[in-house]
Amino acid sequence: MVAEKPKAAANIAYALSDGRGVLRCSEYGVPYWIVRRDGAAIVVAPSAGHLFGPHTDSRGFPVFDFEWRPIFEFDRGAGYLSKFYRMLSRILPGASLYVNACDYDIEGSVIGFKIIEAFGDVARARRMKFSTLAPQDIKRAYARMERLDVEMIEAGMARSEMDWLWGINVSRALMEAA
Repeated sequence: MVAEKPKAAANIAYALSDGRGVLRCSEYGVPYWIVRRDGAAIVVAPSAGHLFGPHTDSRGFPVFDFEWRPIFEFDRGAGYLSKFYRMLSRILPGASLYVNACDYDIEGSVIGFKIIEAFGDVARARRMKFSTLAPQDIKRAYARMERLDVEMIEAGMARSEMDWLWGINVSRALMEAA
């Protein structure tokens, strides 16, 4: 289960535990939680917001080719994301089910999807939909998990890609004109 931030992951884990104990673990200095519910072990792991973003190695203008890559690979200010990336890459592969428990908005849909796509299996992924971190909302969302919200994922990715394409091309056009 992927949450958008560490605090959200902790709240989700404690809500799903029903007070039966939560095991707090750490990998690369990033906390994650293991709980048991209905006889199954659930790993609740946090992201730190977006781990992936559009990037290109192309030079010049215009730019239309890009790929989604880990942000810390091309943004020097995002080095802190590498420990989240490494933790997720270590604990997510091989799970029987992947759950996007990020915020239920366009950004959260993209954040969780890109992580599951990179380290899991989108075909075995589900979506929790909740608007607060209140325990009753989390439990309800867990009981009513749905398929991934593909429309929101596509909308979020399209917006990110268009913003990125516009920004990089305007920036490079202005640099060439100077």
